[in-house]
Parts: sequence; C-alpha cells; structure tokens
Amino acid sequence: MMLLAVLLSLGAVGSAPHVAVLRCGGSMFRVESRSWGDPAAPSAPAAQSLSVKVGRSARRLVPLEPAPSVAIGDHRVLRSFLSSWACVRGDGGRRYVSLGYACAVEPGNPGDCAGDAEWFRLIDLRGRRLDAGLPRNGPAVDGLHERLGLARAFADGVAMTDVL
Repeated sequence: MMLLAVLLSLGAVGSAPHVAVLRCGGSMFRVESRSWGDPAAPSAPAAQSLSVKVGRSARRLVPLEPAPSVAIGDHRVLRSFLSSWACVRGDGGRRYVSLGYACAVEPGNPGDCAGDAEWFRLIDLRGRRLDAGLPRNGPAVDGLHERLGLARAFADGVAMTDVL
C-alpha cells in the first residue's frame, strides 16, 4: 500500500523527475526524485523511489526509509529523503552502497528527524539493507562496518555523490 502511495505521488508532482544512476559492482542503482518545479518550493523532493538492476535481471524497487510528507510553506515534501550515495569497497574487495539521508525539517522543530540533519544507511548490491534494526549511529553501526571490512573506508572518508 505504501508503494502504491509513493508511485501515485510520483505522478502527481509538478516537474519532470530528476534521475541519478550509480553503478556499483555488477549492479545499477537508479533514484528518481520529483519536486514541485517551483523556485519558491523547498529543495526536498515531494516523492522519491530507488530501484536496482543486478546484471541482466529485471529492475526492482528498493525500500527507502519510511518518510511521511510534511508541509513546508505551501508545499508538501518528504520529511526525510535520499540525498547522496556512494559505492564503497571493503577490505576484502566486496562492494556496498552507502545511502546518505537528509531531513527536510530543521532539528529542534516539530516533525524533525529525531534531531538528525543527516545520516547514512548501508545496502548490499541487491538492495538489501544491511543495518536494519540498528540505530543511525553508534557502536552497533561501527561494529557492522568492522565486520564488513568497511571501517577503514569510512574512517578515511567516503566521497558521496548528490542524487538531487
């Protein structure tokens, strides 16, 4: 039902979609973002979808973090949205995708994203979330990065690419 609402809202927004593509290993990720097309509108998208195509398989949707819409001025936008991404290589050579999320609501205001302006999530090359059930930051996330051989990459800094 949530997917249907996202797809319907993708068609209901004013401007043509902005599409970004990331190739990582044998996978191709595609994010489609729709905004209001109004210079007075917030920069946060009104709707967004993420999909993955692995090799020659059919493209399939990848769930993003749940993001209810919020009113900012005269526009409804996603409270949180995918803002950047990167293909990250672990110590053992395996690749993962780091997803950078941003909050459209300033921390401390009603409807903010638990006080976070930005946070990151990790998926594998099939689009499966690897940090499901973990907090956004902290020792549990650091432990996951260590187990996957990503601690050094994240400590050195990962160059994220904007998707909007």
